[in-house]
Amino acid sequence: MSPGLRPFVITKKQAMEVLPPKLVERLLYASRNHPEKGWLEILPPEPGKAVRETYIVYESLERAFDRIRSGEYPPEMPADARYREERALQKVAV
Repeated sequence: MSPGLRPFVITKKQAMEVLPPKLVERLLYASRNHPEKGWLEILPPEPGKAVRETYIVYESLERAFDRIRSGEYPPEMPADARYREERALQKVAV
């Protein structure tokens, strides 16, 4: 790739190499379950193919990172929210 040129898309695996994997998972969860919040743009699956890579539009990943840098975070995944609630209850019970 030439200097100054950015990729159009980045794979999920590549995204996890440049951002913390847990954060990438949250971004993907948000884009699939809360698309109105506009966290990531994911290319639609190729018709007729059962398994494929998850392709993220690179510019949307950059925008998501800018939002995170300004203090906004994607919604937690349900398992993370449950874990946080359980921890809070344990602290109260002690």
